[in-house]
Amino acid sequence: EVSMPTGYYTVISRAHYEKGGFYDDVTILAQPENFPEHPSHKISDKISYPRPLPFQIYGSKLDSAETINKLFSHFDTCYEALAPVVSAQLHNVTINRHVIYSNCDQEYDILYQTFRPIDRPYTELSSKADLTSTNTVLMPETETYCYIGSVGSVNYGHWLVDDLPRVLLANGHSKKKLHWLVPKSTPELDNVKIESIRKLLGGNQSVTFVDPVIPIKIPDLFYISPVSYHPAMKSPTSLMNLQTRSGAPAFFQRSRKLFIPRGHGECRHILNAAAVLKTLTSAGFEVFQPATASFSDQVKTFAEASVVVGVMGAAMTNTLFCRKDVDVVYLAPDGWGEPFYWDLSAAMGHRYSCIFGRSGPDELAPHLRNFSIDIEPLCDLLKKISLGQ
Repeated sequence: EVSMPTGYYTVISRAHYEKGGFYDDVTILAQPENFPEHPSHKISDKISYPRPLPFQIYGSKLDSAETINKLFSHFDTCYEALAPVVSAQLHNVTINRHVIYSNCDQEYDILYQTFRPIDRPYTELSSKADLTSTNTVLMPETETYCYIGSVGSVNYGHWLVDDLPRVLLANGHSKKKLHWLVPKSTPELDNVKIESIRKLLGGNQSVTFVDPVIPIKIPDLFYISPVSYHPAMKSPTSLMNLQTRSGAPAFFQRSRKLFIPRGHGECRHILNAAAVLKTLTSAGFEVFQPATASFSDQVKTFAEASVVVGVMGAAMTNTLFCRKDVDVVYLAPDGWGEPFYWDLSAAMGHRYSCIFGRSGPDELAPHLRNFSIDIEPLCDLLKKISLGQ
């Protein structure tokens, strides 16, 4: 017989969730015996912020301004607040595939904040046999650990928005020095992760990369609850803290115009890239490729920008280092009305626009398709931005 988790426990109280930020079956909150609360320290109240509709949208009927505005208004209505952010000291827990489990030597529960509705499609629960197998890594009792990972940790954008702000919060609220546990991804992204942690906190940091599919048993874990709810909610305060601590404000006086293409070997390329590049360079834009730059160079370059045009994707989350009121223009395949970047612009006080281009082939998901950008709407939008409209 396979023994599976018996239920949830939570570090965010039911009373706080009842005030907003709970996007699951409400009967969970009505059953306190099946949703026990673990002691925690509240760092922030529930989080909400104004999210204006896009400045400009160009696209076919599928992606018209009316369609996109209606979609984003729906998200704004359905996701009105992010749950409070809390810290908690957890003991004798096991982590597997980013999910935290309590006391696996007996009946065990899932920490709800690590297995929310948005997390469940991208991970799977582990049985008791999985978590207590001979492969389980036992961490020493002599250190306090902080696991900085989520289902999106293989993506640079989610590292910036979901994970790295929690590093700063953990460092600021823990009374003990922390040993950071970070899930492995690609060597390139792992290098950026460790560089970003050491840039923010100093070089004397203990960082261990762990395989997310191998269980880790931790005697003493300092935990920070999520600062985002993909794709619809983020924490402006946490992102502003990251912007400040990264040193970005020191470069806000520059006025560079950036064009961010996709990296080599990735999907979502612009088929008429030469024509788009000619249009943008004629308007004073320079090409910047984040994938080949250090974390420090990415911070500095985006902080110096007055306007950013780029292909929708993880590299564009670097716009969180841009100063307030910057124009951010996304280029995307038609049919991909992704609200994540609109919400990021709102959280950072940027003005969001998007140009949707004709894409193909149809058998691919919209976000995987290559696409073409019509030059006329691009020129029209650049003119409106230059005139300060």
